[in-house]
Amino acid sequence: MRQRRDGQTSRARKAPLKPPAPPSPARRDSEAIVQAIVEAASALPPDAPMASIARRAGVGEASLYRYFPTQGALHAELTRRFQRLFRDSVREVTATADLSLEDGLFQICQLALALPKEWRRVADLAVPFTWSESHANEVYGEVLDLITAFAARRMPSPPADLATRVFIAFAAGRGMMIISSMMPGLAPEDDVLFEHVWRTTLSTITRGRDGAG
Repeated sequence: MRQRRDGQTSRARKAPLKPPAPPSPARRDSEAIVQAIVEAASALPPDAPMASIARRAGVGEASLYRYFPTQGALHAELTRRFQRLFRDSVREVTATADLSLEDGLFQICQLALALPKEWRRVADLAVPFTWSESHANEVYGEVLDLITAFAARRMPSPPADLATRVFIAFAAGRGMMIISSMMPGLAPEDDVLFEHVWRTTLSTITRGRDGAG
């Protein structure tokens, strides 16, 4: 076994899992099939058998497996759709003209915790990050830009490091949610978790070394 300079063997370092391709329906009716499958899967528990998903969607199992060859591929597509739904909802909140910064961040944090716990656990832990990394970077990059612009419009004197504060608030909130998914037996109830996510977000964005807020 060949030894590497850093002390690791060549076998010890494995390539990341290649992400499954998203469904590529070629006809209008197949787009409807994919949508029916996704809606059926999201309405059932994450561990629902593929046969149950096909039955609820009103499609044959062969059709389901044509677009989603594994449950992991289906979960990856659902995760991408959850991310896009969150981005679109944040876009609506930040476009509301008469919303205060505090109320806007309150609503955004509510959106972040809108998924049921079992689906948050799938999105946070069950789907390998390499499967959603590029999509997450694109979607969450836009989310951070939306929140930064929204906060800048609501603050009388936006700090120079506002974008950094928004990122740190986002990272702190996501961290709390991911650890809660990892340790559900130790995690607080969602209402308590939400309160901490929101308070941390508000405090991080509005108070810092520049004394803004």
